[in-house]
Amino acid sequence: MTETPGGLILPGGSEYKPAYDLRVHHAVYSRGDVLVWLTWNQNTKRPVMILTPKMDKIDQERVIPCIIPLERAWAWAEETGDEDDVMVNAVMFCANLGFNPYNRANPMKIIKIVRDHMGDLLAIPPCPRDHHSVVAEMVVTNNDTGSERHIEVKDHA
Repeated sequence: MTETPGGLILPGGSEYKPAYDLRVHHAVYSRGDVLVWLTWNQNTKRPVMILTPKMDKIDQERVIPCIIPLERAWAWAEETGDEDDVMVNAVMFCANLGFNPYNRANPMKIIKIVRDHMGDLLAIPPCPRDHHSVVAEMVVTNNDTGSERHIEVKDHA
């Protein structure tokens, strides 16, 4: 067992890696007070849609992301999903996003947002192998031998 910086103990000594990193995303859409993130699960590399409240700065301590994996997209579709199940999930999403879940208009708004972006989720490309973009290149010269080494400086995309 291994203890992580946050105190989480993992079996087998594996290093903790968050499943979702919103800095790495395919697209972000603003829908009123909701942000729709199209991204990938960083552990499985599978596409997901994540809903978060729209804020100037998202505080990881306060946000409970509402996650729809590609494998569960069918459950939200009108043609294949169970309306009762969709409504239960939409009510929970409302509570997590800071909307009144007892106002029937709010869960319906969430359902509409998810269904409007379902095609975007289905069209998301495979997870890129390298999430960093090159922002500079350095040439390091060994003063003793004169040999040069080229190094790329990368920034998180």
